[in-house]
Amino acid sequence: MTKGSMEFFNQRVAKNMTKHTKCCATEKMCSLTCCACTIDLKAIKPLVNAPKFICQACGRVANKRTNLCKPVLLS
Repeated sequence: MTKGSMEFFNQRVAKNMTKHTKCCATEKMCSLTCCACTIDLKAIKPLVNAPKFICQACGRVANKRTNLCKPVLLS
């Protein structure tokens, strides 16, 4: 990845994180996984062990639609 494309990627991630953290409650996957240094795998694993939904906004998956901002069925 070139330096320019990496900067573009980082800007997109920062923009999406700002958008998600403003709109999401703490039970949403984007809030639970927003900071890699504070991820609680024991809390997240039961929410994603049999995913049926994917978030249109961030691409995360979850078992229940209530754990995503913009859920759509995987299949």
